[in-house]
Amino acid sequence: MGVLDWEPSKTVIDSTDVHAAVAVADPRIPKDNKQGVWTIISTDGTWHRPLTTFELAMIQSFSQFLPDGRPFQLEGCSDAIAREYIGNAVPPDAQEEMGNVLLMAAAESEAGISFALSWDPVWVAPVADEIPAIIH
Repeated sequence: MGVLDWEPSKTVIDSTDVHAAVAVADPRIPKDNKQGVWTIISTDGTWHRPLTTFELAMIQSFSQFLPDGRPFQLEGCSDAIAREYIGNAVPPDAQEEMGNVLLMAAAESEAGISFALSWDPVWVAPVADEIPAIIH
C-alpha cells in the first residue's frame, strides 16, 4: 500500500499485484494553508461551490441591507463565527409560527392534555402553488 507519484514510472499496473499502491498524489489539490472559493465542475457541466456568508444570510431571510444602507455583514467577528451565528439563527419568517406552536403546547400542558390529534395544517409544509425558483 502506498501513494503513487503524479507522473508514474510505469504506466501499466498488473492486476495480480495486490500489494501495489492504491492512491495517486494529485499536485493540483490546494495545500491546507491556501484560501479561496473552490468550485467543482461535474461531468455534466454543473458547478458546485460553497455558499458565501451573504448567501447563507439571505437564505435565513436576514435583511439584505443594514439600516444605514450598507450591504448585510456581521462585523467584529471572523467569517467562521459569522456563519455559525447565521446558521443558529431562527429565520424571522418562521419565528411567529414556531411561537404559536410553543404557546399551544404550553396551553395544552397547562390544561392537562398530554396528547391530542389536530386538523391544523403542518406549518412547515411547502405551499401547494409554490413556483420553484432556479438560482444561478
